[in-house]
Amino acid sequence: MILKKTLTAFTTLLLLNTVVSAQTFQATIKTGTQANSVKASIKPGGSTDGQISSVQLSFMVPTSVGARPAASILNNPITGLSYAQYESTETLADGTYYVWEFDGIGGATVPNVNYTAGSEYDLLEVKFDNGTLTPSQVRVAQIPNGGIGGTSPGNYNFYLAMSGTDVTNLTAQFYGGLVSNDGNNYAGYSWAAINGIALPVKFTGFNVAKVSNNALLNWSIENESALTDHYEIERSLNAANFSKINSTIARNNGASSNSYNYTDQNLTAIRSNGYIYYRVKQVDKDGKFVYTDIKSVKVAGSGFGVSVYPNPVVSTSEVNINLTADVKVNIMVLDAAGKLIQAGMIDGVKGINTWALNMSKLATGTYMVKVVAGTEIQTIPVIKK
Repeated sequence: MILKKTLTAFTTLLLLNTVVSAQTFQATIKTGTQANSVKASIKPGGSTDGQISSVQLSFMVPTSVGARPAASILNNPITGLSYAQYESTETLADGTYYVWEFDGIGGATVPNVNYTAGSEYDLLEVKFDNGTLTPSQVRVAQIPNGGIGGTSPGNYNFYLAMSGTDVTNLTAQFYGGLVSNDGNNYAGYSWAAINGIALPVKFTGFNVAKVSNNALLNWSIENESALTDHYEIERSLNAANFSKINSTIARNNGASSNSYNYTDQNLTAIRSNGYIYYRVKQVDKDGKFVYTDIKSVKVAGSGFGVSVYPNPVVSTSEVNINLTADVKVNIMVLDAAGKLIQAGMIDGVKGINTWALNMSKLATGTYMVKVVAGTEIQTIPVIKK
C-alpha cells in the first residue's frame, strides 16, 4: 500500500511538472513586411512537439492616433488556423487604447511542429489602414481579465494552446526589447512593444534654385541609417496639394550624413507663369516619415503657354492655359496614331485658364494634348500610367 501511494504521488508530480513545463510559450511584436504592418511571433522556453489548437492575440494602439484604424490579417503563416476578429476600446493604467482581438481555431490540417527552445516562430501579421499610426505605436497585449467591452468582452488576451492544453507562460507572457509582464496571469495587464525604432533622418538643408528652365533641388541629411528607405520629391502649383514626381533610394553607405539632388526639367511645360512649389519627404522602412519645409521657384512669362499637371497622369489631371487675351480655346487629346480621343472647348479669358483632363478610362501609354487658341497652337505629350 505504501509503494502504491508513493507511485501515485510520483505520477501526479510527473504530470504536474509536464503541464508546468509545457506552459513556456511567450509572444512578442516586430515590424512587418509593409510599412503599416506588424508581426506577432512566439518562442517556447522548452522544446516541445505539437499542434496549435487555439490562439488569442490582442493588438492595441493609443486612441491618440485619431480615428480607429482598420486592422486586418496580412499573413497567416500557420496552415489550418482560421481567425475570427473582434474590436474593443479599453482604458488601462497608461491610457486608452483601440484593441483588436484575433481568435484562431486550429483543425486537423494544422502542422505538427517540433518547437525548439529559444527559437522564434511567426504567428500572425496584421496590417493597419485608414490611419497614420506607425509600428512603434502598436502593442501585443494581455488586457486585464480579457477586457470589459467590445464585440467579444472578456476575450482580449494572449493565449496559446497545444492540443487543447494551455501552454502560455503566465508568469512572463511577453518577451522582447520593450515589455511589461505583471505576472498576474490572465487577470493582469502585460504587453510587448516594438523597440529600437530609429527616428527619421534630420534634414540639415534644403534648397531649390531655378537654372535655365529647370529647378535644381538639393538637400542634406543627418542620422541616415539602415532603417532609412527612400526620399520622395513632391511638387505643387498651389503650395497646398502636393504630388510625388520622383523617388530616390537612400544611399545607406555607412555615412550618417549625406547630400542628394534632383532636377525638375522644363518648368514652362509644367506652368507657364507663376510659382512652382517643392518639398522632400523622407520615408523609413517602418513607415515613419518627415518633410522638409516648402521651397518655390518662379516661372516668369506673359505669353501663351500650356502645361499639364500632374504628368504622368493616373486618373485625372489639369490642363493649364495661359492666355494673352480673351479667346475661345479648343483642347484635343490624341493617341499615338493621331486619332482624336477627347475634345473640349472653353471661353478663355486673359490669364490662367484650367480644363479638367480625365484619362481614367484610357489605356496606359503616351498621348498628345493639343491646345488651339486663335492663332496660337501648342501640343504637349502626356503619359497615362
